[in-house]
Amino acid sequence: MRLLALVFGFYALLALSLPFSDAQDAPKGADKKDAKKDTPDDEKPKKAEAKRETEQKVVYSAMLSGKLVWLDANSGRDFKVQIPETDPAKVARLRQWQLGEMNRISRANPKDQAREMAQYQIQLARKQSTETTTLKDYDYRAADNCKFRTNTPPIRYDDRGLVKPYTQKELSALRAKSKLPGFPVEFDYLAQGQVVEVYLAKTNTKKQPADKQPADKGDKKDEKPRQDVVMVVVTQEVQAK
Repeated sequence: MRLLALVFGFYALLALSLPFSDAQDAPKGADKKDAKKDTPDDEKPKKAEAKRETEQKVVYSAMLSGKLVWLDANSGRDFKVQIPETDPAKVARLRQWQLGEMNRISRANPKDQAREMAQYQIQLARKQSTETTTLKDYDYRAADNCKFRTNTPPIRYDDRGLVKPYTQKELSALRAKSKLPGFPVEFDYLAQGQVVEVYLAKTNTKKQPADKQPADKGDKKDEKPRQDVVMVVVTQEVQAK
């Protein structure tokens, strides 16, 4: 009997020591790992929100410069720009004039050749800037996300009707830390006679299937095709007459 009591006592002590031993043998930090697993996803910091939003880049195919000659105030999107283009016929005529002038100068009195050459250079510069191009009008349409900028800050007036200058701090705030040229404006800032830079949108050259092409509407058959523009920058205001 005494032996049986000792055996039962040994097993009872062993049973009591097992939970304590398991708790001791549990690896440190296990509770912390379980707590992290139980953390809801919406409480975790989102890296995308932590990052500072960057300005969307303007992607364009080409940039052209010209004068605004027409604006559609009703649409708030359509406008026309007059752009100078090289005229091959005018360039050919200028080359013929150059040959004639060089022959004339070569036959002139050696004492007068330096003066004649100087006058020729002045005339050549004027002709190259005014007599080699033809002005052509192009129709454009501002894309939905088109940006409008001006190289000079918009004019503002004080209570007395006088022009109110900007401080450096105000100009920095007006730029809004943008990497785009100039200052932001709206479509209604544009005016006929301004010199502008137009940034043409990249066109999709892939041909859409016939079933996905938009149906032609009767009221738009006569509408002129207009190329989309992603940014317009006013580089020169209307010159006062």
